[in-house]
Amino acid sequence: MLGSLFCLIVAAFLYAAMAGDYQDPNNPDVKQFVEGAMPSLALSLGVVQLAVSLAWLVQVRALAGLPPTLAHRIVDASVVIASVFMTGVVISPLFQIPQIRATVPGQRWLWLGLACALLVSIPLGWMGRRVFDDQAEDRLAQVGFGTKLATDRDQVIRVVTVASVVVSTLAAIAWNVITSFDASDLNGLYTFPGYWLLVLLAAVAIGMFSGLEAAMPSAESKRTR
Repeated sequence: MLGSLFCLIVAAFLYAAMAGDYQDPNNPDVKQFVEGAMPSLALSLGVVQLAVSLAWLVQVRALAGLPPTLAHRIVDASVVIASVFMTGVVISPLFQIPQIRATVPGQRWLWLGLACALLVSIPLGWMGRRVFDDQAEDRLAQVGFGTKLATDRDQVIRVVTVASVVVSTLAAIAWNVITSFDASDLNGLYTFPGYWLLVLLAAVAIGMFSGLEAAMPSAESKRTR
């Protein structure tokens, strides 16, 4: 919850700073979308973290039945919403800025492809979470791996929480750097080889979402923290 609070505060501050800049709604430029990608990343991480915190709150309160299952589905839904909306912010210049739209064909397929790539984090997180359930601990012990791998969930939580703080801090710094650029300087982000920055942003989001999914308590686990 502390990590999510930090991410949400950073996102709120950056959005407030963006609101102070005049933007012509009839003539959007690439700069406002590149700037918007930074708080969108922080907001996405904060929302998913908050949902994961809810799942742990249910676990700590030892609630059984529907609440744990519902908490897990809320986290999955949060990842879906964050993936689609964050992709929409990043890809919007391909739809709304004529000079970029004319040079990049298949914008809708690119949007769908990036969104689906981010959604891969859900099954990746599921597979990671299976390592930490009680049954996995027994299986790992039987094949000689001991219980360390199955009991490192706290380490995963620590890593993803610290990583979210670092990513949100870097997003805030990047936002400040981007404000010093002219819009024409940023058009290259949507032409080759500027695509690698979009791929890097997607990779960061996939890694964070997968880690947050894996950091959740197993629905079948009886263990409390």
